[in-house]
Amino acid sequence: MSTASQTTPRIAPGRAGVKKELPDHFKDYRHVWVFLELERGNVHPVSFELLGEGRKLADKLEVQLAGVVLGPPGEMVEDAVAEAFAYGADLV
Repeated sequence: MSTASQTTPRIAPGRAGVKKELPDHFKDYRHVWVFLELERGNVHPVSFELLGEGRKLADKLEVQLAGVVLGPPGEMVEDAVAEAFAYGADLV
């Protein structure tokens, strides 16, 4: 019989009460960023849902909502940028 089944799994120590400090190079970052996923030339519908939730968070934090679109230059990316603005992004 193997002893592996008899060992108790180790539980990682909790992080409750641990305060992490943001590295200095990230402290200047602002806004809420949402990455828009392109699938077969179109923005994936979940990206619009995320823009909606991002809008709520950005408003609560009093920052801008930024949409991020990655892709080759052309009509596909231009359409995605226009849709991001239409769904509430302040910056794209």
